[in-house]
Amino acid sequence: MPNPAEAAAQKLAWELGTWKSVELRFRSENENVDPARKPDQPRTFLESCRYIETAAGQRLYESRLSTDLDSEVTVQVDYTDGTKCATSLLYDKDGVRSQEQLHIQRAFGLENIGLNRRPEPLRYLYVGLKPLPEALPQARYLGEDTQIGRKCDRFLFTHIKSPEDPVNLVYWLDRDTGITLRMEYYSDEQSRTEGRQDHVWKAESLDTVKSHHLALKSELVQYNPAGAGAQRLLLRYKITTDEAVFDRDYPPSIFWPTITKDMKVLLSVAERTKPSNR
Repeated sequence: MPNPAEAAAQKLAWELGTWKSVELRFRSENENVDPARKPDQPRTFLESCRYIETAAGQRLYESRLSTDLDSEVTVQVDYTDGTKCATSLLYDKDGVRSQEQLHIQRAFGLENIGLNRRPEPLRYLYVGLKPLPEALPQARYLGEDTQIGRKCDRFLFTHIKSPEDPVNLVYWLDRDTGITLRMEYYSDEQSRTEGRQDHVWKAESLDTVKSHHLALKSELVQYNPAGAGAQRLLLRYKITTDEAVFDRDYPPSIFWPTITKDMKVLLSVAERTKPSNR
């Protein structure tokens, strides 16, 4: 009988290794619930996104973000054709677009500093940038619990790269499918033993799409940093996947931007540099 880590890794290896492409269209309805929020800070945010990834390492992440403060929409598109990466950024206010900036760079999004540029729920099939099946042998088993009424095995991952100091993560993996149903983020081990999470993601559903399992509805909540006084809720994100498609074919052209004379192009890496892939 495989132990809990081995059993989960086998299921997850199938989930991550048996599709040729995945596409998600989703929206995140976000609310600043901090009682100390200032009047000039947005109260609500709405992000609508499209994400595509292929088994060949091609990826596209298109995001449109707006707030309740004004009519400006931030449009960001991250690209990789499997060998090089780029990020396009522009602002649209009342139909008037700013000059589009294109940054050709080493990593997809901010993955150079350890931030996995995949949407929920795909992000939580990784620990940092490492696929969960590869990371599980280094995890510490914490026992059983339940999430959305399903039995889960909990695993602790320590010293995971983050934009600041290494962090500790606790993953709750569904026993039947291996899928992550909850992830707790702690700034350090003391915060974990005190139960002071920086943020918590939790699935609100476990769905099946073409034999694959995804949490199409989820919530992410963020708290004030550990050590910054009594713990209080700052931000709440409600994430809904409206469409999930596996194994669709895509033209290679959508994974790299069309560069025009009107773009401001920043080049920070030679084209031969390869990005992080699955």
